Amino acid sequence: MSEATSKYAVLVYDTQNKWIYLCYLGFVPRTEHRLINQELLELVTAKKATKMLGDLTRMGAIAPDDQKWMIEFWAEQTAKVAPLSIALILPKQAIASMSLKSFDKLATPDPISPSNTRHFSSDAEASAWLKTVN
Repeated sequence: MSEATSKYAVLVYDTQNKWIYLCYLGFVPRTEHRLINQELLELVTAKKATKMLGDLTRMGAIAPDDQKWMIEFWAEQTAKVAPLSIALILPKQAIASMSLKSFDKLATPDPISPSNTRHFSSDAEASAWLKTVN
């Protein structure tokens, strides 16, 4: 898989920058949220990706049980593939931004295969940082 687009998100491998780009298009119901993130994991695996740019500006808050699923399933599975540097563009809404930041505090990366996640307020800032990561 190199691309997945739905009414909830766009997921592509950016061949020019050599990273995965994920953009949520609005609030995502639980089933679709998990499906999108499973597709993201498949793309990370298929491309042996080490970088990801996630535009979460329109996503909204993540429910506590979805946060738990991301930690127990997605983060664990991703850590098995490779270290992943993740640049996230956070929503402007305080509740959504706090939800995403609290998720990062709960997710403890595998010490052998850690993730490197940073938060940004714009695509330009996020892209600039990812370009400095090896």
